[in-house]
Amino acid sequence: MTQISLLVNSLPRELAEFSFFLIIGFTAGSMGLI
Repeated sequence: MTQISLLVNSLPRELAEFSFFLIIGFTAGSMGLI
């Protein structure tokens, strides 16, 4: 978890937020929630 936080902190905020929502959307979609 620490490595993920460190990686996110080193990225531009826009890219970090985009990646976060992309992962959430992909996870929800694969679970059939969307």
